[in-house]
Parts: sequence; C-alpha cells; structure tokens
Amino acid sequence: MVVEFLQGFGRHPRHGTLVEILARDDDWWEANHDFIQWVFPTDQPSAFNQEAPLMAEMPDPAPALTDDRYRRFSRYLTKHPSGHNLLRITRALRHARLIHRGDLQSALYLLARNLNPTVGDETLGYWKSELDSGSSR
Repeated sequence: MVVEFLQGFGRHPRHGTLVEILARDDDWWEANHDFIQWVFPTDQPSAFNQEAPLMAEMPDPAPALTDDRYRRFSRYLTKHPSGHNLLRITRALRHARLIHRGDLQSALYLLARNLNPTVGDETLGYWKSELDSGSSR
C-alpha cells in the first residue's frame, strides 16, 4: 500500500494522493500532522499516528517522486524550520537511508543544520545517528 502511494498511485486515507499532498501550501503542511508518515515512511511505528504505514529498507520505489518529496519538504522547512519539524527531519533522514538515497540524506541534514544553528544536542544526536547508520552499510 505505501509503495503504491510513493509511486503516485495510492491514496492517503484522508488527504489524497502524494501529488495532491505535495501541492498543498505550507500552512496546510504546518497544520496537519497525520500525512508526514506517509510521505516519509520508515521501519519504525509512529508514536503519533497509529495508522501510519511501515516500510522496510528497499530500493527507491519512485526516484522522480522521491526528489519531488524532498524538494517540497526542504521548501517547507525554510519557512518552518523548528518545533515539531525537528521530528519530521529525523523521519525524512531515516527514510532516505532506507531507500538508499544518501545524497538526499546529506542535503537535508545540511539544510536542517543551517536552518537550526542552535539545535539541541539531543536532536542533533538523532540526526547524526541516522547519518551514521547509513554510512555503515
């Protein structure tokens, strides 16, 4: 189900297709919290969304849409770099590792660090652990 969604064919239960979600404005992205687990699924259950799909490590199921997802998320982060988005960044870093996209992982990490120069050690530790996990493969 989640792979079909990432390929642009499936639908989020409430918010539509991936293309529709990516087209929504930054205010919508900031106000809604149950879609990010679909846009960047990981192998860990969400503490905030019990309906979130899980995704194991795999090849990138839709490279073009993956690039679109990370571009859209990066644009959103430039306007809303902190708060709950620090958790979203961790999720997106882990997702990039699971689909073997170290290029996106590195770019997102650098953007997040530049947007959050005073990020706490705990958050920074989570981000770095995702990068370190990816480099051991």
